[in-house]
Amino acid sequence: LDIPLDDKPRVVKFHIPCHPPKATHQSALRVFKNKAGKTFVGKSSKGRQTESQLLLLLEPHRPKTPLRGALKMKVLWNFPFRKSETKKNKALNLIPCHTRPDCDNLLKFLCDCMERLDFFETGDAQIYDIQFIKSWAKTHGITITIKEQ
Repeated sequence: LDIPLDDKPRVVKFHIPCHPPKATHQSALRVFKNKAGKTFVGKSSKGRQTESQLLLLLEPHRPKTPLRGALKMKVLWNFPFRKSETKKNKALNLIPCHTRPDCDNLLKFLCDCMERLDFFETGDAQIYDIQFIKSWAKTHGITITIKEQ
């Protein structure tokens, strides 16, 4: 790597206060038929809409220059509490979410959007260490921390 010695590793950290999307890259893919009857795989309108929303949410947090080298990433994906959640659980402020959507699909969707916005110099393959926490929480939204090594 030809990184100047005065370059310090950067840390990008931000929180997006939102209702995190439940649609994922995987769930957005559908098999369609064209007018001639030939089948093809494409994105559903809901999937395209969710992707556009996520891109808009991430855009203001895009680094001025793409992150370089090996990256360590932590993602907190906090859904708002369900209406049926007990007061006891709500008092905990955060409880694990063990239902759909799958963590790997949410993460793939997020990383693909970040890659489209040039968060990474050569792509999400730069990420060597990742932590993903999916939960129900009082403070809902998406919190992302990325560290250059």
